[in-house]
Amino acid sequence: DRALDKVVGDIQSGQALGVRSTPAIFINDQFYANPGMAEEIAAILRQVGR
Repeated sequence: DRALDKVVGDIQSGQALGVRSTPAIFINDQFYANPGMAEEIAAILRQVGR
């Protein structure tokens, strides 16, 4: 089924990039595991936007 193939592909892609749990985000190719709530993510974005 196409949905299952998409999910499996996404999991494999994340694992290849070093993602071992969620939540996880990438900003400017930098990996952030468990970046926190919206306020913490906004702080990261402000910091990397400089």
